[in-house]
Amino acid sequence: MEQGKYNIHALQLDGLNRGKYSYLILARDLANNTSILHNESFNFVVFKEQNDVGNPGFFLISLSIIGFTGKFIFIIYKNHQRTVDVKRGWELIAIMQEVTRIFE
Repeated sequence: MEQGKYNIHALQLDGLNRGKYSYLILARDLANNTSILHNESFNFVVFKEQNDVGNPGFFLISLSIIGFTGKFIFIIYKNHQRTVDVKRGWELIAIMQEVTRIFE
């Protein structure tokens, strides 16, 4: 095909939204003769992409819940550590009192 003699048109189907489609081709030459090509039995469906994330709000809510849960677990862990340290201190005080009582 010579590039200067014919007009070549390209159609990209990757930008279509999801849904059902059919086609209609309308051709006209320089003498204004029109030709229509259409077949109702030929149609195609564009499905939803598999990697479509969907609603970004769901992602943000999930991330927030995970973040708050992690923060609460960290706070509980730190409080538990403080409690254990206080109890160890009490144990040391009790041991020291017992030792001083023994040696008196």
